[in-house]
Amino acid sequence: MVGCTVVAGQTTIRLWDSVGSAELIGTEQSMKDSTDFVAAYGLHKANFGASPVPQMYKVQVVDFSTGNSLCKEARICALKLTTNDQFAASDGDSSTASTTLQDKTTLNFTPASPGDYLIVATAYWRLAGVSSQAEIALNIDGTLFGDANIREILNSSFQKNVWATVVKVALSAAAHTIKIQFASTDGATAAHIQLARIAALRLSDFDNAYYAESRGDSNTTSSSPQDKATLTVTPNPVNHLVLACAQRMHSSTANSALTKLIEDGGDLIAEASAEGRVSSTTIQGVDPWLQIIKRSGSGASTTWKTQYRTEASTRTDIVESAIAVLQLDATPAMGSMPQGLPLMGAG
Repeated sequence: MVGCTVVAGQTTIRLWDSVGSAELIGTEQSMKDSTDFVAAYGLHKANFGASPVPQMYKVQVVDFSTGNSLCKEARICALKLTTNDQFAASDGDSSTASTTLQDKTTLNFTPASPGDYLIVATAYWRLAGVSSQAEIALNIDGTLFGDANIREILNSSFQKNVWATVVKVALSAAAHTIKIQFASTDGATAAHIQLARIAALRLSDFDNAYYAESRGDSNTTSSSPQDKATLTVTPNPVNHLVLACAQRMHSSTANSALTKLIEDGGDLIAEASAEGRVSSTTIQGVDPWLQIIKRSGSGASTTWKTQYRTEASTRTDIVESAIAVLQLDATPAMGSMPQGLPLMGAG
């Protein structure tokens, strides 16, 4: 998550490696409020060949304003893909002024057998005007997920804002088409998109995988955290990757909305702000949020939740929220597991 000590200042965050490209993914985020932190994220696929050498990856931050750029909750996760996993990317800048969704990145594949897949999609976007909105969505066989009309805080030729969504889908052993699509909401202002990437992870390749979602609209005017998506499972006592996403909508130029991930009632990831872009009841500033964190399973019942609230009494909405928990290590032998701990199947 990134911030800036200057209101309307810009902060750049990027993923960097020491052996390949100097910048694998990067985004410039604008700040409405000097106390706000907004989420920044992205996907990257790397191939290391038959004789890999040591790799170094870094999350780096740089300031594009007269103040200080801030960064916290920085994490890098590397998953080794299997032959069942799929990936597609379209990195160059594309633009459209059409109100009809246009294809940016397309992933076509046929699973060897029916099964569940976790689809993770990320992209960077910008607008050529300050008063329009861009629409971005994940299209899986004709059904839209993470569909959002997004407005910038500031407008510049180099700014890159973030969008993402995570969803579990059951796919048959037939051809499937997964796309990231984009459009302009006013039919005149050019919407731009780049670094649009899709990962499809076969969940049966993990010893255990758990998922919950709450994609419909929920709203509150309360400054106390409200529950959105909830996942309760009993994870094995090994490492797990937790992913959480949401689209947050807030119509205010005076205050912000906040979202966080909790585990068993305690904050797991610090609150991120959904910064108000406009003061309107009909035009909402949407802020796509995605976070990852590695956790060790407790061997006991564990509950994760996404929560949201408003800074003031301004209504804030949340949609398209999901939580996925992937077991990273092999399931321990029965003799090394806590007494009474059941083996959990993929779900």
